[in-house]
Amino acid sequence: ASQAALEAATANSTVRAAALDLLAADALITLALLRSAAEAIPAGKVTMFLTPTLVEERGELGAIADAFRAEKKSGAILVLFNATAPTALAVAVTDDLVASGKDANAFVKLVSAKFGGRGGGRPTFASGSLAVDSVEAVARESFPALLREWISE
Repeated sequence: ASQAALEAATANSTVRAAALDLLAADALITLALLRSAAEAIPAGKVTMFLTPTLVEERGELGAIADAFRAEKKSGAILVLFNATAPTALAVAVTDDLVASGKDANAFVKLVSAKFGGRGGGRPTFASGSLAVDSVEAVARESFPALLREWISE
């Protein structure tokens, strides 16, 4: 019985590792597609990358955020929006912003307070929803000025 249990545990471990590899590969492919669709918008000392996605699963969004942060080393914030879920947003920030106290969780809380909604996460990645018709429109119109003010505080 212990041999069968060991083989089952090994198989589960192998399946989990393969699933994580697929998730990482999917995130890299998604990031490559996002690069071509990202709109770089200057926002004072930072650049906001406003980017469409069809991804909804938080783990996959987090993997995209991690890949973004691996590519962009400073002065960048990623804002993901989803046309099929127009009130949803996901935000990632670079490590220099986190080190200066300007983290993704704080930014999501800021925009949630301003536009209604809720959300949160970790310093490098946060997600939520806003009480607006379109996160894309609000992000394009209002986030650059908010970011300029927030970063300079």
